Amino acid sequence: MNTGGEKGPLDFPATRNGKVGCPHYFPLQPFTRHAPGTKDNPLDTESVNAKARLLMEPVLGAEQTEGIIRRVNALEELDGVRELRPFLAGQGH
Repeated sequence: MNTGGEKGPLDFPATRNGKVGCPHYFPLQPFTRHAPGTKDNPLDTESVNAKARLLMEPVLGAEQTEGIIRRVNALEELDGVRELRPFLAGQGH
């Protein structure tokens, strides 16, 4: 951990919290113009799957969650969305 004596990126002193400051000015902080998951900064498929796992797994369990993710990622191959019903009702494989 840098305690302030070492130099950070661009030779500005780094602080304990990892922020880099410009001497005599203001601290620099990363800026994200568009939050991840918005239309201007969409998530890739793996990031969506990870978020779905995080939210669904505690409720549905790992096996059901993976089944839903697999089927949603292959929606074009389903005969109908009713094929997802068993997974949402707790009877999926």
